[in-house]
Parts: sequence; C-alpha cells; structure tokens
Amino acid sequence: MRSIKYRLLSPTDCEGVSQVATESWQFTYGKYISEEVIQQHLDTFYEPSVLLHILPYQEKRLTEFWVALDHGEVVGFAQIGFMNYWKENQENKMLILFRLYVYPSYIGQGIGSRLLIKIEEFVKKNQQEEYYCFVHQQNEQARKFYERRGFSRCPQNDKKNDQELCYRKSLDLSCR
Repeated sequence: MRSIKYRLLSPTDCEGVSQVATESWQFTYGKYISEEVIQQHLDTFYEPSVLLHILPYQEKRLTEFWVALDHGEVVGFAQIGFMNYWKENQENKMLILFRLYVYPSYIGQGIGSRLLIKIEEFVKKNQQEEYYCFVHQQNEQARKFYERRGFSRCPQNDKKNDQELCYRKSLDLSCR
C-alpha cells in the first residue's frame, strides 16, 4: 500500500499538477473532446505559471487547492473555492469544486475520496451546508464517483453549452 501525503498547493507543486492534468485530461476526455480543445484548456488552466496565481487566494482563504503526493511527487489534486473567488466582490458564497484529478494509474486507491474529505473540511470551516461540481456529461466514471459519494444531480444548474452536468452535495453541519 502506498503512503500518500496531502497538503495545500505550494509553488513547487505546480509542475507536477500540470503533468497530472495533462495525463488525466488525455485519459478522461481524449475519447470525446478534440486534442485541440484539451490542449487549449490545459494551457489556460494548468500551466505552472497560471497555477501560481491561485496561491494569493488560498492565503486569503477564498480557495483551497490540495495535492496528493506519493514520495513527494504529485499524483492527484483538488480545488474548492467560492464562486468567482478571484474577483474583489465576494457576494456569492456558493462553493464550487473546481477540479479533482488523479493520475490514471492511481485511480481506485482512495485518493479522490481522501481529497474530497479535505475539500469538505473547507466547506464546513466556511459554515456552508453544500457545494457543487460540474462533470462532463460523457464522463461516466466521474459521474459514478460523485454519486457514490453522496452527490445528487441538480439539472437546473447544468451548463448546457459546455455539456457539463451540475452535481450538489449537502453536508450536515450539526455533526461537528
């Protein structure tokens, strides 16, 4: 059994996150999203220089970006935050699970579930009773993952143009 460690994103993790994202996106979406669109998304959201911009918002506690490490190497990650956390105005207190990916060779080892536990600690610290995520409608593996962990569909919030389905998970804050 591997000894996976979890910590908040640091500047030294950005290259590893980018590598996990690249392999995960190819594995997950390569069957139904074009290579060009995948690469555009990776360039926009997963370049190490882009990931560094998350750190100041993490320091302000508007988002948390967790990494899973196997012998110091990033093998998975997840990010939760307030909707539009990067904007000055924080009127919307809705929490979004922006991303959760694990190297394909590490899937099924409980890393994604443990990352969700870290995510839910952030939700509870912020006195929120629910959070949301979006899953590509063709990503059957992710849909089943979230459903097995207590998420339910909320179709009124689907992103129809992006073919993304909205899921919500409610938490019981009284069990603290």
